[in-house]
Amino acid sequence: MTSPVDVSAAPVRTPADYGKPGMQGTGFQPGMNRQNPASNLGSHLGGLHLEVAIGGPLFDGMAAAAMAGMVDEMQYVVASQGLANVQMFLDRSIQHPTPYYETQVTVQRMAEDVVVHDRGIVYGPWLEGTSRRNASTRFKGYHSFRRAVDQLRGQIPQLTGHVAARWVGRIS
Repeated sequence: MTSPVDVSAAPVRTPADYGKPGMQGTGFQPGMNRQNPASNLGSHLGGLHLEVAIGGPLFDGMAAAAMAGMVDEMQYVVASQGLANVQMFLDRSIQHPTPYYETQVTVQRMAEDVVVHDRGIVYGPWLEGTSRRNASTRFKGYHSFRRAVDQLRGQIPQLTGHVAARWVGRIS
């Protein structure tokens, strides 16, 4: 019996890669159907027995689980910073704060996303400046959520970089 061949550094190609400039050959996708049954596969190889062993975190499911955990943590880190940004802009804008509105702004998982919201407070759109009433009154809104998002966009690489490095270190 021969020893397994290390294919960890082999380039990975998909059928879509073929036909691109610089790619030669044709894509091969083995079909297991009536015209090409599995029992005839060995006859195409001239009786040669081929055994491939694949292992490691990429193939045992560990990498996929780590990636899911990494994305989940990144979402919470970014959302938490978003909440801090909203609170900072509210603190700077509201001249006579009552704590109720600020205590209602929260981070919550909703389906696949982690969202910062004000729990649907009825006057929230007016404070943000997105209500119809803002057009007819002198108050145009604090725009705290919009300003927080603008600031957060610049903070994302710094916030997620250390999270990614830690998770990648776990699977390598």
